[in-house]
Amino acid sequence: MLEDKDSLPGRRQFLQTSAALASVLPLAAADSTAAGIEPPRVPIALYRAIADDRFPLALAWAAHMREQEQSIAIIRNGDITPIWYNDLYQRWTRGPVAMAGLTAHGPLFCLERLAWDHGMRVAARVPVSPDASVDAMNWMTHSPERWLEVAAQPATSADLPEDTLYAWVIAPKALLPTNGDRS
Repeated sequence: MLEDKDSLPGRRQFLQTSAALASVLPLAAADSTAAGIEPPRVPIALYRAIADDRFPLALAWAAHMREQEQSIAIIRNGDITPIWYNDLYQRWTRGPVAMAGLTAHGPLFCLERLAWDHGMRVAARVPVSPDASVDAMNWMTHSPERWLEVAAQPATSADLPEDTLYAWVIAPKALLPTNGDRS
């Protein structure tokens, strides 16, 4: 316990020190980036994990995410309408949030188009092998930089079957690292 209460900083000193640090820390981060020191990658909390019930791997991943105390939503028969009207529309009107999913291309396409109107973009979209494991999806709960690393990996084939499962992340545009070809 402190014996001398005069040795404690007052509210004004605390606020002045905080303001000074807040103005210096971004400069220090910029200097470290310029010096080749990569800033730490900070995982982004997901608002929702979305799984397509037509794929056993997607349902297994949803169960895994639920065990991790992640909020999940299940797309029934490829129809995102109930999730859109009962959840995402209301949430997205309050502001953009990150979310991840394992779905077919159709539901992802619809979510991507709806996300554009709310300041979000697909940060990563990767076809998933039918024999993949749930553990192979861990990249989806990492930082935006990791999402872009995964997305930059070469695609397996341009002619994927219609029932291909995709792992994806949709995130607020402001969270994504700037990349010349992203808008």
